Amino acid sequence: MSTFKRNDQTFEFHRYPPTSNRSLRPWSAADELLLSHFDEYLTNRPENKGSLRSAVYHDRFGFLSTTLQTHEPYVLYNYSSQEKSLRQNLKENKLEVPEDKLFTPLADFPEPADIMLIKIPKTMDLFRLYLHHAWNNLADSDNAVVYCGFMTRHFTPQMLEVANEYFEHAEQTKARKKARLLILKGKKKSEITDKAITDLINEVEWKPSENGIAGDEAKKAITLKQYYGVFSSNGVDAATAMLLKHMQLKETEKTVLDMGCGNGIIAKAIKLQQPDADIHAIDDDFLAVESVKMNAADLVNVHHYDSPEMFPDGFFDLVVTNPPSHLGHENNIEVSIGLFDQAAKKIKSGGRLVIVASKHLNYSTHLTKRYIDIKKLAEDDKYEVIEGVVA
Repeated sequence: MSTFKRNDQTFEFHRYPPTSNRSLRPWSAADELLLSHFDEYLTNRPENKGSLRSAVYHDRFGFLSTTLQTHEPYVLYNYSSQEKSLRQNLKENKLEVPEDKLFTPLADFPEPADIMLIKIPKTMDLFRLYLHHAWNNLADSDNAVVYCGFMTRHFTPQMLEVANEYFEHAEQTKARKKARLLILKGKKKSEITDKAITDLINEVEWKPSENGIAGDEAKKAITLKQYYGVFSSNGVDAATAMLLKHMQLKETEKTVLDMGCGNGIIAKAIKLQQPDADIHAIDDDFLAVESVKMNAADLVNVHHYDSPEMFPDGFFDLVVTNPPSHLGHENNIEVSIGLFDQAAKKIKSGGRLVIVASKHLNYSTHLTKRYIDIKKLAEDDKYEVIEGVVA
C-alpha cells in the first residue's frame, strides 16, 4: 500500500496487478505533474464558467481518477486490470464507483470535457487513438485543454508528431522530478479528424500455411484487422509466428483457451487445426477484444478480462499464450507468472499449457512450481516454445 497526500486529504493506493517490487508505486511524477496543472487550471478558470467537466485517460492504477473523484471526471479505461485497480482504490478510499462515468475507448462521453488528463501510453498508435477520442470529446472553447503526462526518459519526437495531427498548439513543459507534460490546445480540423474512431484500424496479412498449418484453408491469405494500439500492428510478430509453427494440437484437446489473444491470430490457427474445438479468447486489452470480434467472432468466445479466473476449475484441455513481459514501460514478468499459476487451476489433469517467450526470461523455471513434464517444443536464438502438463 502507498499513501499520497493531496491538499487536506490522504489517499491509500494499491497496485493491481499486485507486485512484489516495493519500488513500484501506483503513480509516477508524471501523475503528480498532471494534478498540479489541473489545480492551476481550476485556479485560473473564470468563476462564471459554470460546472467543470473533466476526463482522465490511461490512468493505469486509478490514481488520477481516485484523487480527482470529487470533480467527477469521465474515466476512459482500456484494460480490464485498469478497471479493477480503479474500483479497488475507490473502495479503499471509501469513494463511490462512478458507474455512469466509466467509458471504453470506442464510446463517446455524454458531454464534451473542458480539461483532459492523459497518461501517454507506451505505443504511439494507442496515443493516437486516445487523442482522436479526446479531439472528438473536447469542448469547442478557447479554454479547453489537454494535458498529456510522461516521464522524460520515455520521450520520443513521435509524441509531438502525433499531437500535431490533432492540435494547433503543442507545448512541452519544463521537467519536474524527471516528468514533463504536453499541453495541447486548438482543435485542428483535417482528414484525420474527420474519421470515425472505429476507422482507426491496422491490417495484418497472414498466410497460415507459412506457419506450418496444413489444409486447403490454410493456403489462403487472411487479413486480420486490429484497432490502433493492439499488439504487433506491423505484421505477425516473430514469437507468435514461432508458436503457430510448433503448436500441434492433440485430438483430445477440444476445449482451448487463447490467453492474451491480441487480434485473435492464435485462436484462428487453433480453429484451423481443430474445427470442432470450443475456443475461448481473453485479453486485458479492450481494443484487442474488439479486434477479435472483427476477425473471429464466429469462431471463438471472446472475453474482456485480465485473467482466466472467470472460468471453472479444470475447464480446459489446453491453454496457449504469448504472454506479456511488460506492464506499460515496466519490465514485469510477475503478470505472466500469475497467469501461468491461474491457468494451472483451469486446465484439466493431464492437460497442457503451451507458451512462447524470450529465452532470457527463463519461464521453464517458474513453470516447475505448477506443472510437470516441462519440455521445450522449439527454440531459436531469441525465443522458445515451452509445454507444461498439469498433474
